[in-house]
Amino acid sequence: MHATVRSVLYNWRVWGIPALIELFAPWHNRITGLSLISNYWQPHLNLFCSAMGALAAMFAFAMLRGQTAKVWRAWAWRLALLFVLTFLIVLALNFTGDRFLPSGEILLRLTWFLWIVAYIAIFVGSSGLMVVLLLLINGPKVNPTDPKSLSGRSPKRVE
Repeated sequence: MHATVRSVLYNWRVWGIPALIELFAPWHNRITGLSLISNYWQPHLNLFCSAMGALAAMFAFAMLRGQTAKVWRAWAWRLALLFVLTFLIVLALNFTGDRFLPSGEILLRLTWFLWIVAYIAIFVGSSGLMVVLLLLINGPKVNPTDPKSLSGRSPKRVE
């Protein structure tokens, strides 16, 4: 039996995640070892960012749990944009390092502040994005006997 495009896309949950992991496996050490912020701020900033990421995940789940898939997709795009932009900001500040930092005291502190806020936003954006993507993968939970849960959605699952 040969695979069609439709059957491959339909079974993406089976092959998609292992294929994605296998794709990035050769670069695992480089990706996970990438230092995005100065060691001056470590380890305190990482502890704070981990806590903020967990809080963002809980907040995203609580806020988006009863919403429609359309709302989830909109939030997924927003959080993906937040993650990509802040990652690029932090990466640019990390690679420029001390060579291009402003010389004035106020500008230097503003640059550090931007760097820290962007670093925190990476954790918040990625945690919220993971929650939204998991909600999208599982689909909306609908109870066909409850008229409130059928607000414009077709019943996909009953729990």
